[in-house]
Amino acid sequence: MPKVPERPPCINGAYYIIREGDSFYNIAQRYSLPLNLLLEANPNANPYDLKVGQEICIPNVPAGCPFGTVVTIAQG
Repeated sequence: MPKVPERPPCINGAYYIIREGDSFYNIAQRYSLPLNLLLEANPNANPYDLKVGQEICIPNVPAGCPFGTVVTIAQG
């Protein structure tokens, strides 16, 4: 089993765990981040060799707002 790299320091952001099919590009799109900001926050991650289970830093994302949160707005 390939070794998963250590997670980077993430002082002003939130951790994200890499899933099958993820790339820095689609993660940046998902979080509405410039790609270069995501790359700068993860200098030790190889963007061409992300491992499932690897943790990366998503900068400036409130920790209490995980991906996939659904908000329902009532009509009226």
